[in-house]
Amino acid sequence: MIRASAQVVTHAEPHVHHTGLHLIDAEDLRRLNAERPAMSEFIRAVKEAPEFDKHYRLWLMTVHQDGRHTPKAEKLPPAWAELLDEVVRDSFRTWLSSRTGVDLEGAALEVNVSLRDPGDYRNVHRGKPDRAMNAVLVLSEHWPENGGGTYDLWESPDRDAPARSVRPVPGSLYTVVPSDASWHSVSPVAQDAPGSLLTLALGYSKPEKRS
Repeated sequence: MIRASAQVVTHAEPHVHHTGLHLIDAEDLRRLNAERPAMSEFIRAVKEAPEFDKHYRLWLMTVHQDGRHTPKAEKLPPAWAELLDEVVRDSFRTWLSSRTGVDLEGAALEVNVSLRDPGDYRNVHRGKPDRAMNAVLVLSEHWPENGGGTYDLWESPDRDAPARSVRPVPGSLYTVVPSDASWHSVSPVAQDAPGSLLTLALGYSKPEKRS
């Protein structure tokens, strides 16, 4: 399902991230959207208390963790099961490493299906320091330019505006390589957006160092 010929571009500013278009073609996007996972399998994830630095609102389903599929993965429709099996393979990890230049060998992988309703967002944060890379596939079949949910990259959290905004183009990929400077966020989905923004998030944690 992932197009091996897709090009992924590395960007150095305001910090290291990657973008790629047309990783999934229109027919596969249609299949994925025609047979979406059941809403009953998602949890509503909200963290907005002032004692937390990282705030967000979204629907979340964890389908792969600790080296194996979760029970929720067994309930995925066929097209989703196909995509999940593909992204957890070593061949995809090798392909992603070759396209981004990020060493993912030995990294533990967590895969989440996410839905963002109007108003859902993620505030400016740096990401988990134990992550080698976070990658997101945009799986909505259609998404307007003014639909919100942009992936925003910041020079610092106290700036008035992001240094760069990446629109969630259907079938596209964007990544961030966590560091002390990797400030990023997801802008609120527009109130008049045509439904929810659908993504698949891949979190690669750095291998544990052994003495």
